[in-house]
Amino acid sequence: ASVVLSWLSLVLMFVALRRWLPPRITLVAVLLTGTSYWYFQNATVLLSEPPFLCLMWVAVIGLSRCCKQDRIRLGWLIVGVVAYLLMFATRIAGCLLAPGLLLAMWYGTRHQINLHRRILVCLVFSAVAGTGAWGYFLWRDHKPELSAPKEAVVQNTAQKPVKSNPASI
Repeated sequence: ASVVLSWLSLVLMFVALRRWLPPRITLVAVLLTGTSYWYFQNATVLLSEPPFLCLMWVAVIGLSRCCKQDRIRLGWLIVGVVAYLLMFATRIAGCLLAPGLLLAMWYGTRHQINLHRRILVCLVFSAVAGTGAWGYFLWRDHKPELSAPKEAVVQNTAQKPVKSNPASI
């Protein structure tokens, strides 16, 4: 499953970058990423890496397509924000990519929509992403413990003194 998601993330990367770069440069960037040792090393060792990359590229695609012809397309904005929140739930490092996703949206829509609507989309995304991050940290700090209490674990793992057998010395 991780290999399929890795390949899917490369396809999504091509779709996202094709809007900003010429096709040949986009293809070279995807091929260099796909043939990188670290790309597939992380995909097979870190099991959260391929879903994280897929969701990241879906968020980039959604946020770069949410503004077109001087209007906001709410469906793409929802896709981008939901993909970001799922990406954040997959790996905590997703919160660090919020400024990059905002820059991707800003750059991807610079000739398609006026400044006021781009600022509105950035504020909506920031508010939802901030609320999602705040909710995650609240949940993390107050989630119920699913394992045994720490005292029971300590008592069960306490080692008993080993009796030495003088005949075996």
